[in-house]
This record gives sequence, structure tokens and C-alpha cells, in this order.
Amino acid sequence: MTPARTLALLALLTGVADADELPRVPSTLPLARMPRHLAMRALPPPVVAPTPAATSTTPRRRRRRATVAPALPVTPPPKLSAQLSLGLAVDGAGLRNLAGTAPATGTTVGGATYASGETFTQARAYNYGDLFLGSHGLIVPSVSTYLASQFRIAPQVGSGAPMVDAWDRVDPLRVRAAWTEAAGVIDQGPLRSLKVRAGRQFVTGPAIAHIDGLLVSWAPSGLRLAGYLGSRVPDWSGPDRTTDARRLLVGGEAMVELRRGARPLALRARGLRYDDHSHADLSLDWRPRADVTLAFTSRTVDDQIANHRATVRIRVSDETRLVLDGTVRKRADWLWDYERVDDTADPTRPRRYLDLGPAAARTTLRARAGTVLLDNIDTLLFGGLAFDNREPGEAPTRTSPGWLEGGSAIEVRLRRTLSLSLSGLGRIYARTDAVPAAQVIDLENQVQPLPTDPDHLGERSLIEGGVVARFLGGARKFSAGAEIYARRTRYARLYRDDGVADSLSEAQEPLDDSTVSGGGRFTFDGWISPRLRLHAEYELSNRFASSPEIAGLKSLRLAIEGRY
Repeated sequence: MTPARTLALLALLTGVADADELPRVPSTLPLARMPRHLAMRALPPPVVAPTPAATSTTPRRRRRRATVAPALPVTPPPKLSAQLSLGLAVDGAGLRNLAGTAPATGTTVGGATYASGETFTQARAYNYGDLFLGSHGLIVPSVSTYLASQFRIAPQVGSGAPMVDAWDRVDPLRVRAAWTEAAGVIDQGPLRSLKVRAGRQFVTGPAIAHIDGLLVSWAPSGLRLAGYLGSRVPDWSGPDRTTDARRLLVGGEAMVELRRGARPLALRARGLRYDDHSHADLSLDWRPRADVTLAFTSRTVDDQIANHRATVRIRVSDETRLVLDGTVRKRADWLWDYERVDDTADPTRPRRYLDLGPAAARTTLRARAGTVLLDNIDTLLFGGLAFDNREPGEAPTRTSPGWLEGGSAIEVRLRRTLSLSLSGLGRIYARTDAVPAAQVIDLENQVQPLPTDPDHLGERSLIEGGVVARFLGGARKFSAGAEIYARRTRYARLYRDDGVADSLSEAQEPLDDSTVSGGGRFTFDGWISPRLRLHAEYELSNRFASSPEIAGLKSLRLAIEGRY
């Protein structure tokens, strides 16, 4: 191409540019891509400042270059924040007539009689609420405070309540957290990351501990050290442990970053001592690749290996995730928490609740995989199995049998406002029915011995499913949801009917190896203003086979919540 033709072509391109039809040039700005998961909000496109008007003295190349607008100023957190929820709850249960008398009076399966208003109350109402207060730099710039409390005002009920919940055995006012924290008191030097927190708080260690005490942490570059001590808060101690429920609890943590960058590697050790028992764990977190994360934790109780856990998280693509999880529990492990270690020392000692027997060795493997189909269908598949790892000659318990499970869930979203979810789960336990010669013949109105063979005591299989429909009007606007769920459980055959319907209750409620339980839940949320929310929830269930005199349970919750 001759120089004249080249100049002519440049003049032609310049004329097109002057007509506001700029040629496409590569841009270094990050492009905002719509996420595949509709449950996530899309990032707004990058803000580009308009190009200033061209003048004769401005080079044409500079006029074409887009400039990024300056970053928006960051709003500092409020110095004082509060959230108050006030609600009214009504619990109710209907009565079934098993004896042919008036609907308000009847006879239970065991022969006891009940009368509405005297021995049983069909409805109970009470007020409840939650209060949260927080401050940051209100008086001193480096001091923060936090308060979280719950309360309930319930009238005295002389007869049996339709529902028994945790509030029936605790104080009407409960303070979950109330602490003061000083951070950043020292601006410079190696102690600038020192934090001190005092008060009622939750501390994460080998187990989550609820204490009234002191927590000190220091996190210089690549290292974190923490220590705490205090008295245990008795959240659920029984009457037999009221004297030692608030014993001293001491613990600490040390974490070091062995490698930083795109493939970080961190090692963490934690310890806790309470009631003459010591607990410790050692964790290793590693990201060998950008889309793979590995985590391993080993926990001990009184210097004995109690639990191993390994987790692998894989990002197959932007829409697909895979999680593999494995747990090996030893005989020394607790069944509930660190406060119940004594129960594992004596296999014949009954459990405080549910009477499940001592913890048994078991290996559990689980897998979960989720992806997005057609841009608005979220799918989830999961499965798992457990193996009984008891030592030879060790007696089985109700927690020792293994199981095999599998299930899936799917959620379909329409125009970001409507969603429909379906979920299902099936599980099979390694339990068997007792042979006919060992089965107990059920005799009406007679107290019979309870067999104690764990191999034939408990569930054999279960299957459950649920349907959830939601309407989302937008952030801090009206939303509603409806859920229906059901579960069918088949128990190992340990009892069998004598074949004689010698009572009305036995004729109406014959002995069966399986039960079906289910119910529904309906919720409504409406925002009167950006800081004021109304919430309503109604829940009901079907009758229970273990208490056929109760027709079903129902509950209504009305609450108003304000945030400031």
C-alpha cells in the first residue's frame, strides 16, 4: 500500500470516529458476568466515566480511552446498632376420642384418663422476644460491645401443656452473649493485632464452649495465638449436675501459615480442659490447586485418639461443585459434647436424653455434588454410608449399626420471584427383625419387659420427602413460603400383636412396625420499612402413633422486628 493510500485510509477512519462511531478497541476493564446460580446476585457492570468532550488540542487517541470512575466512598459501620424482636406464640393440640366419651375427655393407650382443662390444656399462649445490641467505638474508638438475649413470658399452666420445649426447663430470661472487646488499642508495633474480650461468649475449639470469662488473641503476620478461661455456662445441665455445671474451663489455640499465595497451607492446634478431662485437635488446611481444597482434623480425648475427619472440596466448573467427607470415630469419642465424657466410661450408665447407649466406633463416608442446569435449575445429589467398627467381642449399642443412604434435591426458579424445591432421602440401617421365637407378644394393659438387644431395637429404614414453594418479592419486601414434608419409618420387629382386639384403643390402633409422620409450614415476611419487618409462621403436624390420643400439633408465631 502506497503512503498516499495509507493516509487516505487513516483520514477515512478519523471521519468515522468523529461521527461517534468509534472502532472497537481492547478494554482492560473486568467484565461483569451473570452468575449461573440464580440464588446469587449479579455484580453490577463496571462504571465507566463519560469521555470528556474533544477539543482541537486533545490528541485523538486520548479521547478514545475510557477511564474508570473513582471508587465509591466506604460507609463506616454505625457506632451503635440494635435489633428487637417481639412475638406472640400459640401452641395447640387436638384430642381424639378413644373411649367413646365427649371429645374433651378420653382414655390414653395406657389406660390413663385425661380431661380438657384439668389434666390437659389444648392451647397455650406466651410472648417471646430477642434483643441484640452492639456498639463500635461509641465512647472509646477501639472498644466494641455486644449483647444477645432471649426472653419469654408465659402464664402458669396447671395442667399438661400441648407442647414441651426447652423453655419449660430454663429461666424466662436468657443471656446468650454479653461481652466487651478491645482491639487496636496499640496502633503500631508487634502488638497492634492484640484483642481482648471479656464477658459471656462462645469460643470455638475442639468443641464449641459457652463460657463467662476472658479471651485473648494475637495475630501477627502468618501466626495466630489465642487463650481463654472462664466458667462454663450451664445451657442444658440436668438436676444431677447443678453443683459442678459451672466449673472452670481453660483452652488455647495456635495457628501458623506454612505457605501463602495461591496454594496456602495452614496448621492449627487447639486444646481445652474441663472437669478433669482434656480435649485437643490438630488441623491441616491446604489448597493444592485453585479449584481443590483439603482439610484434615484429628481430635483426642484424654490423650486417646477419638475422631478423624477429612474433607475434600472440588470446583469442577463455575456451576458444579463436589464435596467428599469422611469421619472415623473411635470408642473414646463423646456422643454429644465435651461435658458428657463421663458417660462413655461406664457402658451401663444410661444417657441423659434419648438413651442411645455409649458411643461406638464407626466410619462414615459422605458425598455431595451440585450443579446448575439450563441456567435456573439447581440440582443436588448426595449419598453416604457408615460402617460398624466395634472391636471383636464388644457389645453393640443403638449407635453402632451402620447404614446406607442416598437422596437428591432440585430447585427451579422462575423470573427470580418464584421457586419450587423438591427433596427426598432414603436410608437403610443394618438392623434385623427378631426371630419369631424371640419376639414379645404384646398384651393389652399389661406391663411387659423391654428387650435390650440393640440389634433389634430401632429403625430398619426410613424414607422422607418435602416440597417447598417460595415467593420472593425482592430484598426487604414481601416474601412467602409453603412447605409440606412427610417421613415413613419402619422399625425392627420386636413385638407382635396377640391377634385379639380386647380394647377399643387396640382395635383403632393396631400394633404396626411402621409409622408415618408429616406436616406443613407456612411463612410470611413483609417489610413495612427498610428497618421494620413483620413475620408470621404457622406449622402443623399429623398425629403420632406413640400418642394416638393426640390428634396433632399446631403452632402459630407472630413477630415484629426492628433494626436500628
